[in-house]
Amino acid sequence: MSYYVAGNPVLTAGSYVSGGAAELQSSDSAYYVANSSSGNPKQVVFTVQSQSMTQPASISQIEVRFVVMSDHTNVTVDLYVKGSTGYPASPDSGFTFTTAGVSKTAYFYLSVAELSYINSLADRRVDLMVSATGNLNYQLSSDQILFTASP
Repeated sequence: MSYYVAGNPVLTAGSYVSGGAAELQSSDSAYYVANSSSGNPKQVVFTVQSQSMTQPASISQIEVRFVVMSDHTNVTVDLYVKGSTGYPASPDSGFTFTTAGVSKTAYFYLSVAELSYINSLADRRVDLMVSATGNLNYQLSSDQILFTASP
């Protein structure tokens, strides 16, 4: 079963340019866009929450798919899934842009501990934090965030 972002991203570092939850629904070149912060390192950080995962009754696997683009190279994007104790110190997935202006797609699966936590919730949702860092000013354009739950 596929689930999307439930509401607009909450931007905690960087500055909002355009877009919202609707732009994160499909990989269609419609973007949620943020400019990096002015500090050092330059950052874009935002969180999203999935729609309520009502099916399947018991989830044994959740895949997260994230499609994003940066207008500069050497921007590192790390993805974190919130567990029972909050967001982890180490990312669940991450990559660095080696080419500017070209979309990258990251896929990863939630850990057993994260799945156990999600399954324990009355309202099963995944909280995802996207954290991008770079040394030069950049613009991060997020195209899709998709959560796929499997029995």
